Amino acid sequence: MGFLFDLIDNPPVDAEACWLWPGRPRPDGYGVTSDPILGSTGYAHRIVYRWLVGPIPHEMQLDHLCRVKLCVNPAHLEVVTGAENIRRAAGRFGHVRQLPSGNWQALYSRDGTKHKAPGTFADLADAEAWLQAADRRDQEAIARALSDLATDGG
Repeated sequence: MGFLFDLIDNPPVDAEACWLWPGRPRPDGYGVTSDPILGSTGYAHRIVYRWLVGPIPHEMQLDHLCRVKLCVNPAHLEVVTGAENIRRAAGRFGHVRQLPSGNWQALYSRDGTKHKAPGTFADLADAEAWLQAADRRDQEAIARALSDLATDGG
């Protein structure tokens, strides 16, 4: 609870950076904490958003624009419908999550199969950079395959 009150009283200096929830993440990668007003437990990003921005409309969700599930920076969160959140997630190459060890793991999907980076990363930025490079390699391979089909008359 201390982190929540520290965040409210003294927001991080770098408003553009991810504000990582310091607690142990759930298996799905999201932070969880208690809401001192509601007296219930919930997702840390939703609780911080309510405290710093205001209420989240009923049946709406918060989309992590930064793709980091432990991020609680309200500037990285957008209120969207559930359908929009699912639509956006379907177009994503992958995501990064923090493991209980503190290391970061990059995960991605290709042809409906889930994959992991060959190793983990000590820094969030390194994991995100690996994921972006893997996405770029995938896009280049698809472009080459389409070009080969076109030149082969296929």
